[in-house]
Amino acid sequence: MNNDDVFQKRYKRGLSFFVYWNTVYLLLGALGFTDKPLILNIIVQVIIPLFIMGYLIYEYFKLKVKRPAKLSLLIFAVLGLLLALLMFLKIVKL
Repeated sequence: MNNDDVFQKRYKRGLSFFVYWNTVYLLLGALGFTDKPLILNIIVQVIIPLFIMGYLIYEYFKLKVKRPAKLSLLIFAVLGLLLALLMFLKIVKL
């Protein structure tokens, strides 16, 4: 098994966890658990996904993967999450 295959396996697991994490959070909101403090929203919707994406980027460079499309997707996701954080803190208005 080469480094590309190892990264692909970790990439799929990380993104699956990210999707399940957001789905459960949104389902809890739909079930009526909407009175959450702002800091909890920031941690759940931004900090934890940033940690997951950061881990995948770290693994990308550690394993020396030769797939630049995966890296660009991960960096784009991190930038999107940072924009979401800035919008939560009302620093940026769109």
